[in-house]
Amino acid sequence: GLSDSSGGHSHSRGSSRRDIMSSENRYRDWDSLRRALASGDTVLIRGDYLESLWRGGAVLPRRQDLPGEAAWDVEELLLDVSDSRRWTPRIVAISYGWITRDHPDPDGFHLKGFAPLLTPFAQRIGIGVEALAVFLDWCSIPQPPFYSDTEAASYARARNHVDLWYAHSSSFVWVLPRLPDNVGPSYLQRGW
Repeated sequence: GLSDSSGGHSHSRGSSRRDIMSSENRYRDWDSLRRALASGDTVLIRGDYLESLWRGGAVLPRRQDLPGEAAWDVEELLLDVSDSRRWTPRIVAISYGWITRDHPDPDGFHLKGFAPLLTPFAQRIGIGVEALAVFLDWCSIPQPPFYSDTEAASYARARNHVDLWYAHSSSFVWVLPRLPDNVGPSYLQRGW
């Protein structure tokens, strides 16, 4: 009896270690990013698209309204990662406070704050702005109101991977704590 329960306990510990290692790898390897993007529930936005949006004075489109050329093609993104002759895309996850419930950046306040920094940042890390892959929740995952049950289900699945974009070792996280003066509570008070 004692050796059986001890063996079972040892097995639990081994499973726990595997779970921890698996969890740690989730935030280190590109396979976890591939899996998160494979379903199409989440997309990463091209840095050059965001820069052109800002230069044109436009506002961020909701994921469902995003033009096809704005998002990275998953295969292209991963090909660039595996081909040493190409720039390895760099992920930038942007954390910011929503300005309104209906649109996080209705007047381009946040876009005007971060988009001018994309090219200098890319140059600083030795790539072009077109090699930046940006996670921005409003543009990267489906947003309410949903037009179908399919969109709602896609949103629910995408939310299961949101932590990955902010915690992965390949991500640069940009925190935008500023909000317009007439908007409250502050970013630090709400954290999202």
